[in-house]
Amino acid sequence: MRQNRTISYILLLFIVICIYQFLFTFRSNSVEKTAKSVAEQKIKKTASMDEATHISAINNAKGRYLDSVSGKTALNLGIAKWTYQECKENSLNLGLDLQGGMNVVLQVNMKDLILSMSDYSRDPKFIQALNNAEKAQQTSNTDYITLFQNAYTSNNPNGKLATVFATRKYQDRIKFNTSNNEIIKLIRSESAIAVKNTYNIISSRIDKFGVKQPTVTLDEQRGRINVELAGVDNPQRVRNLLQATANLEFWETYKATELAASLNEANTALASYLEYEKSTTQPGVKKDSTGAITSSSASDFLTGGTDTGKQKSAAKPLADTSQKAKQTAAQKENPLWAKLYPSVDEKNQFVEGPIVGYANALDTAKVMEYLKVPEVIASFPPDIKFLWGSKSTSDKDPIFPLYAIRKTPNSELPPMDGSVVTNARFDVGLSGNEVSMRMNSQGADEWRRLTGANVGNFIAIVLDNYVYSAPKVNQEIAGGTSSISGDFTVEEATDLGNVLETGKLPAKADIVEEDVVGPTLGKEAINSGMLALLVAFILILVYMVAFYNNAGLIANIVLFINLFLIIGVMASLGSTLTLPGIAGIVLTLGMAVDANVIINERIREELRAGKSLKLAIPEGYKNSMSAILDGNITTLITAFILLAVGLGPIKGFATTLIIGILCSMFTAVLVAREFMEMRLAKGADLKFETPMFKNFLVGTNYDFLGKRKWAYIFSCCTIVFGLISFFTKGFEMGVDFKGGRDYKVRFEKNINTTALKSDLDATFGGGTVVKTYGQDNQIKASTSYRVAEQGGTVDLDAETKLYEGCKKYLNGASFETFKSKNLMSSTKVAPTISAAIKSTSILAAVLALAAMFIYILIRFKKWQYSMGAIAATAHDTLFVLAIFSIFSNILPFSLEIDQAFIAAILTVIGYSINDTVIVFDRLREYLAEDPKSRIAGVCNKAINSTLTRTFNTALTTIFVVIVLFIFGGEAIRGFSFALILGIAIGTYSSVFIATPVMVDLMKDKEPEQIAANTKTTPNRKK
Repeated sequence: MRQNRTISYILLLFIVICIYQFLFTFRSNSVEKTAKSVAEQKIKKTASMDEATHISAINNAKGRYLDSVSGKTALNLGIAKWTYQECKENSLNLGLDLQGGMNVVLQVNMKDLILSMSDYSRDPKFIQALNNAEKAQQTSNTDYITLFQNAYTSNNPNGKLATVFATRKYQDRIKFNTSNNEIIKLIRSESAIAVKNTYNIISSRIDKFGVKQPTVTLDEQRGRINVELAGVDNPQRVRNLLQATANLEFWETYKATELAASLNEANTALASYLEYEKSTTQPGVKKDSTGAITSSSASDFLTGGTDTGKQKSAAKPLADTSQKAKQTAAQKENPLWAKLYPSVDEKNQFVEGPIVGYANALDTAKVMEYLKVPEVIASFPPDIKFLWGSKSTSDKDPIFPLYAIRKTPNSELPPMDGSVVTNARFDVGLSGNEVSMRMNSQGADEWRRLTGANVGNFIAIVLDNYVYSAPKVNQEIAGGTSSISGDFTVEEATDLGNVLETGKLPAKADIVEEDVVGPTLGKEAINSGMLALLVAFILILVYMVAFYNNAGLIANIVLFINLFLIIGVMASLGSTLTLPGIAGIVLTLGMAVDANVIINERIREELRAGKSLKLAIPEGYKNSMSAILDGNITTLITAFILLAVGLGPIKGFATTLIIGILCSMFTAVLVAREFMEMRLAKGADLKFETPMFKNFLVGTNYDFLGKRKWAYIFSCCTIVFGLISFFTKGFEMGVDFKGGRDYKVRFEKNINTTALKSDLDATFGGGTVVKTYGQDNQIKASTSYRVAEQGGTVDLDAETKLYEGCKKYLNGASFETFKSKNLMSSTKVAPTISAAIKSTSILAAVLALAAMFIYILIRFKKWQYSMGAIAATAHDTLFVLAIFSIFSNILPFSLEIDQAFIAAILTVIGYSINDTVIVFDRLREYLAEDPKSRIAGVCNKAINSTLTRTFNTALTTIFVVIVLFIFGGEAIRGFSFALILGIAIGTYSSVFIATPVMVDLMKDKEPEQIAANTKTTPNRKK
């Protein structure tokens, strides 16, 4: 009784802690519900307000309300009080896939860091090594620094890196005779510091961003920074904030009027170049009507006009564009102006400012490609470079200005940089919202000199290679103050001040992985996940009572406590509940039944042997303990491997699985037993069977081993067909493994995916994959468009092209409405991280198999047991892979190979081992009882005696996974299907593969030798 009281006290303590923790979640949710209601009442949609603006206004109003109550008491227990902010910090966090938001993985750009360490050396061998390393990184999991070292050694075997890195900054650490290995060691040291500094700076920026409960974590081993922001409705703003290196520069500029002749010459040179390229059968330039100038040759209007002192927001086509033939001819004659609107006035003369033209976001990459043609470069002064403006000049279409920058002679460095800025903040000036800056004494002197030398000219204020402002200098400016203006919104000016204030990043931070989930999809995900959880729970409750009578009712009570503890522990630990996490809970419910089934079946065996109920219960628990421990430990091993190598939601799945397994062991082994003994102590009857299932699979004597050859043939044929499919058809690879962009879009009406693919191919340049996603009015579009590129407008460019391709199906919706209403989610995975995901996934599978081999070897003392178990798990993995390859693009749902699939495979490995260990454990027991028994007969006896457990566990687990498949939503349908296959084939392999393989490897041994190596203390029956 003392032990019973101890368990009761522990359980009561856990329940109290969980209830206490749930209070924070309930109160914070209540406050947020009130905030939403207040916001919706305050912000009414008007006729002039589109859906996107309305949603954004409601979110902003909700945020202001929560800010106003963040310091007010939200929970009062008498002895203690907590504010809303404190309640929110202690509540159960929902993953971004359940509430909407943005998850970003950043990686410091090592090429940029190494370049800055070399003071931007122009050494050709050095530059070539950097470029070769960058190219190799796209398909390699080797770190960039090692790739750079190998590339430099290959290109320049006798080269000395000391000559490249012996800059003023490192003059005390690098001498002429410093070895290359020492230089590489220094680079690694600097890179580690850069990653930590980047993490600290980004954390500071996010703290000022205004998002509730942002999460910023550093993975030092991989050198990656993970940022999670819930409820974000402007992903582009987040990208700009995170990727800004805060590399502030001040540049002198050219006036467009000074470059009239050069621009005219460049246009003519480009036309000749493209004509030559076409005549030599090389790919030409795709022609379209965007911004075409169709009359007059460039020489007719590109003259140095009068100074107007104005910069136009966008130039209009200068002649009639209605005649298609004339338009095509003009494009051929003036290819540069077909993509770049010249910055001219009404008289077709260039305006005075530094803007030479305007281009649509879709054409900016092509314009820069044209300007890098050697014949075009020769048309301009040697000290010129071109930079895009940071902001579109049009509210309707993304139109960006192109600035002409005057470089410092014989240098790539600006005349002045942001290192002299000591303070930056949002302000409201005469021209509107701006960022005011204050400089130190050195900066004040440099600013006075620079402005004094450029009176009457323009100075470009550049941040991260984008021009934010280019004011005209009217007089010399003293005092060390300046400002950046540019038609900013309050948010834009605040973010810019935030970026400058928190400091310059040591190197660029590239977004290598990104997930954006809209609030609508998040709400649907949590609804489908909770429905799956509820249906699965009810199914298990009904089945357990139907099979085990009131003992099943106790198992159900314990199952409910188990579910309560899982969620309570997650809340207490500050874990995040994701959609894969809900899948983990559902799967845990199915696996939690396994321990109860093992125990109940053992108790039934003891009762059939004639023991009283009072003796049968402790004996059943005692004899089932080793099987329960082995089964749960093997699953825990795979869960910890997932936790170590997984990213994002997969870590959430692994965390939930680990917590679930530990809670299941506690409730099934300790709590359920206490409930049974309490019932016996009260004299109440306790039954473990119902008339319907009393003798179900009892006393079976099937010759499973005798059928193993047929099983071998079936399995080998399936795997061979799968291998043929592997090498001919391949797999439907997700962006996790191939890199690329995924967009999930919802339309008002059903969509013809073939027609939509054609439209998207036209905007993305081909290679688009379009599939129905769950419903006929939802699609998933995949593309590799500019996925390896980084920059402030790259992702916006991709979204713009997506919108252009979908435009005719949107009933006139604007770009902003499309992003807020139709675009449910987007995912981006850069090639660098996709290679890493692929290699770590393979590593995870190998580690799981190796861990299983070692654990089985330790537990059963014979390598044949390990080989049988590994053969079964390898068989299960190959079987599932074969089905996914053979039926990809055939079944009406996605069979992508992605991180979720790897999580499913590792879970299947743990489940398969669990099943196998149950049989092995019973086999070991029988061999210990009768060492002279023939191995084949003993194996058949072990399989038959555990058949009820195998059936019940497989059935209940498949029940819940089928529920996941049906109700869990499209996002985890492929994951659920892999689990259904894995559980079914894992049950089959534990009977027809694992044990038979082990027997075949032992067939030359005498029974006594086998028993001696597996001997345990004999038990009459487990």
